[in-house]
Amino acid sequence: MDPDLVRKSLVKVLVEIQTLGCEPCPEITGATRPATDLPRFDSKMWPVGTGMLAAELGVNIPAETCIFRAKGTKDALAVDEIVPLVCRILNQQFDALKRAAE
Repeated sequence: MDPDLVRKSLVKVLVEIQTLGCEPCPEITGATRPATDLPRFDSKMWPVGTGMLAAELGVNIPAETCIFRAKGTKDALAVDEIVPLVCRILNQQFDALKRAAE
C-alpha cells in the first residue's frame, strides 16, 4: 500500500471526524498524535476512525485492530507511526491473498 495515499486518507478522515463532531481541528502533521492531540478523539472514536480509513482506502482493516495506540501500551501513536502500521497490516493481507491464490 502506498504510504502517501494512506497518509492523505488518514488526514482526510481525521479532519472529517473533527468537523462532523463540531470539534476544532489543529493542523495535522506527522507528529500529530490523534489520540491525545485531537479534542474528543478518544477510544470510542478510534474504531470509527479506523472504519472510515478502511472505507476511504477501499480495504479491510480488522475491527479489533487499534491503529491509534501502541499495542500493549497506552502510548498514543503519531501519524508518522500510524501510516507504516496501516501499510504493514494491509501488505500482510495482500501477501496472504497472493499466497492463497497460488
